[in-house]
Amino acid sequence: MLKFLPLTLFVVISLSGPGVIFAQRRSNAAALAPSSSLTISTEPNAIVWVDDIRRGITDASGRLELKKTSAGRHTLRVRATGFKEATLPLLASKRSVAVKLVRTTDQAEFAFQQAEDAREKAERIAREGSR
Repeated sequence: MLKFLPLTLFVVISLSGPGVIFAQRRSNAAALAPSSSLTISTEPNAIVWVDDIRRGITDASGRLELKKTSAGRHTLRVRATGFKEATLPLLASKRSVAVKLVRTTDQAEFAFQQAEDAREKAERIAREGSR
C-alpha cells in the first residue's frame, strides 16, 4: 500500500488543477489597485522624492504632477534651495498635497544642498556624455 502512496498523491495533485493546493494566496489590495496621479504644490524648483526615488522638480509655480502613484503608504520628501527639507507620510488616496517649506539660515543645510546639486549635475553630465 505504501509503495502506491507517491503515485496516488501525484494523481490527486494533478487532477486538482492549478491553484487548488495553493488556494491560500494573500490578497494585496495595494498592489492590485490602479495607480493614480498626484499633484504636489510647494516652492518653485523644489526636488520631489517618493520613497527615496527622485520623481521630478516643481515648475515655476511650485507644482509637480506625478502621473503614476501606486496605492498604499509612501514617504514624500521635498527640498528647495534655501529651505529646510521636509519629509512626510503620503497616502496615495490623496490627489493633491501642499508642502509648506520653511526658510533656513543653517549653513550645514546650505552646504548639503550645494553638494547634492553638484553631484546631480555631475551625474547628468556623465549620462549625457555616455549617449
